[in-house]
Parts: sequence; structure tokens; C-alpha cells
Amino acid sequence: MNQAQRGYYSLVQFCPDDSRLEAVNVGLAVFLPDVPRVLVRWAATAKARISNCFGPQDWGLLDNQRNAIGARLSEATGFLTREAIDHFAATRASSVRLTPARPLKFTRPVDVEFDSLFHRLVHDRPRSSRAHAVTANLRSALKQQGVTRLLERQVTVTVPKLHRQIKAPYGYQNGRFNLILPEQFALSTDEQVLTKASRIAVEGQYLYEAPDPQRHELQLVLVANFAPAQQQQLDAVQDIMARHRVHMYTFENLTPLVTDIRSSAVKHGIDTVPLPDLK
Repeated sequence: MNQAQRGYYSLVQFCPDDSRLEAVNVGLAVFLPDVPRVLVRWAATAKARISNCFGPQDWGLLDNQRNAIGARLSEATGFLTREAIDHFAATRASSVRLTPARPLKFTRPVDVEFDSLFHRLVHDRPRSSRAHAVTANLRSALKQQGVTRLLERQVTVTVPKLHRQIKAPYGYQNGRFNLILPEQFALSTDEQVLTKASRIAVEGQYLYEAPDPQRHELQLVLVANFAPAQQQQLDAVQDIMARHRVHMYTFENLTPLVTDIRSSAVKHGIDTVPLPDLK
């Protein structure tokens, strides 16, 4: 069946405390009583969103709650009316629950309508978009400081021991060739922060130890973005990077990096007369 004349939708939300009336959207359920059929999609970034809004949770318990509501929604014949959907939503006692059902009119194939609604209401942004956003933020910050014209752009080097390439938006020479790599940690869970930091640290260590045929000795420079509530994670990542010869800066304090870029430009004879940055 490609289209349905009537249906309902509910947002799947995480609400840790009913008394505070605070919740974050983590998924979407669409009910098609005429089929019957229930479409459910969970945000791939659900845990990161929850952690960012409410801090670390009991993820095992959360997975159990998610699985329980998913299993119940798979019984499509139990949701043939709006009243049945609302009754189920009202009787959910866990932190993962549904909002009251709202009517949905289908003007396109069901799957297309579902994808559009999910994007509009939940918007599970792809990782590539987040990477693009943090790179754009770095570009804006360096441009504001007037140093992007002193940097080499779109630098690619190979990590020999890993047999893979690292692509950095900027690089500069200060005795070693520095590859500036921005990374978003603010939307990551503790486990994701550790995974990202470990990968970057290993890459940085290998780059430091293996000179590049063209740029010779290398140094990885991490510019990290953390949420204000992530001070403990920030401290841990700084320690990891220091142990693996990776220089680390934060978006909140780019002054040391900007100073090093400028002083290195003078040392290596790069024109530092203030000129408009290239777009």
C-alpha cells in the first residue's frame, strides 16, 4: 500500500521527571489504522541528545524501555483508533513515552510522508552535517581573527601505520607541519567522547612518529567543541591528547592557536600585513 487516507502520529520522547515537564524528542511513530500498520523510527543521536540535555543516564534501562515500547507498537491491531493510541500514551510510566496522537493527512506515499515528518519533527542530523558545521565554525573563528590567509587549506596526509588518509581543513608550519582538525564533542555521550578521542589520539601519535614525504615532520592540532556541562570530559580528552603528542585547543579559547599561527608566519617569512581574508 502506497497511500493512506487517514492516520495519526506521535512523537517518542524522553522525559526523566514528569514534575519538570521537560522532554527531548528521540523518535516518531505513525499509525495507519486502515492497514493496520505502525511505523516507528528512533533517532540515531537519541543518547547524545538525552545526555546533552539531562546528563548521563542508565543506558541499559533506557534500551529496555525503548525495546518495550517498540515491541508494543509492533502490535498494530492495538492502535486502530485515536483513543487507543492516547490510552497507551497516557498509561506509559517509563521515561520513554508517546505524545498524544495528532491527525495526519497523507498526500504522498506513506514512506515519503513518514521521512518528511521525521525530518521536520525529529531531524536526525547526519554526522557529515555536524562535521561540516564544526568546520564552518572554525573557519568563521579563524577568519574573524584574520589568520586564514596564513594557513594552507584542505590538507590531506596519509597515516602509514593505519593505511588511511586524514583530511584537515587547515595546516601551517611551525617547525612541524600542523594539521588543524576540528571535532564536535558537545553532542556526544561519554562513550562517544572516549571513542572519538582515542581515534584522534592514535592518529596524532602515528603522524608525529612518521614524517610525511612532502611536509616532513607532522603534528596534529585538535580544536574541540564541548558543552559547558562537559568539563570532566574536556579534562579527560586534554589528558589523552597530551599523552599522544596532540596539541589541543577549544573553541572557547583559540587565542593560543591564533598567536602560534601568527608567530610561525613571521618566522617562516609569510606576509602578515593585515589583508581581507579570502572567502
